[in-house]
Amino acid sequence: MPQVEEPFSAVTRRPGARVVVDLTGVDIVTTLALSMFIAAANLAKQSGGEVVFTEATPPVRDTLRRLRLTSVLITIPGLQEAITHVRAKSK
Repeated sequence: MPQVEEPFSAVTRRPGARVVVDLTGVDIVTTLALSMFIAAANLAKQSGGEVVFTEATPPVRDTLRRLRLTSVLITIPGLQEAITHVRAKSK
């Protein structure tokens, strides 16, 4: 996890950061990963930025839904749609 956590935090901590997180190929998310996602989304929001999650696999989508994190995290089904969303918000 440290190989992902440090670069993820570096990108999402920038004030006003607008980040798309592509979850393609992620079959399971741990409590640590979910905590990292929530913290990044909250930090971005506080600084005027946004973190958007996309391309979640069915198991990950199910986990986010069951834990009701879709009300906390911005999830957009398609990668291109997520990029378009983030770009539109930055204008």
